[in-house]
Amino acid sequence: MKKKVGGKILFGSLFLFLIGSFSALPLWADSLKIGYVNTMEVFEKYSKTQERDKLFGDEKRKKESAAQKETEKRQKEIIALSDKLKKEKPLLKEEEAKSREDEIKRKQESLISYINKVRQELSNRNMELVNMCREEVISAIKKFGQKNGYDYIFEKGAVLYGPKAEDITQELIDLLNKK
Repeated sequence: MKKKVGGKILFGSLFLFLIGSFSALPLWADSLKIGYVNTMEVFEKYSKTQERDKLFGDEKRKKESAAQKETEKRQKEIIALSDKLKKEKPLLKEEEAKSREDEIKRKQESLISYINKVRQELSNRNMELVNMCREEVISAIKKFGQKNGYDYIFEKGAVLYGPKAEDITQELIDLLNKK
């Protein structure tokens, strides 16, 4: 029967390593400067976010108004073609009736495509504006951390417990709104 001496040595070495690591932790932790921030709150209270919301709202209203007019125009055209087909269908050859039905179907599909395109453009523009503000907030957090000697800044949602003094959310809001 073989003895498992190697496993005991490995376990003992690992145990000593872990004990040594944890005994040095208080010395290491004292030298760290850690903060946390509620980035969502910073983003919402950042004045440029509010400006962005107004800008996007204005752009959205204009685009939706133009799209509504275009949609109504296309719908009227489709309805007129459908009504005309209903009236004339008994007099048309099957091939001509099918051709007109296909044309109406293409126009309906085109209308749906147009509506989806407008929605996608609005969504893309919104994301573009949101990302611009988000990047400014993240950049400000990094600069704030570097300038004030922070080793780590965590998202508040990831912190289960932390002293209120380590919450730098309001400081960042004030800093961003001074710009």
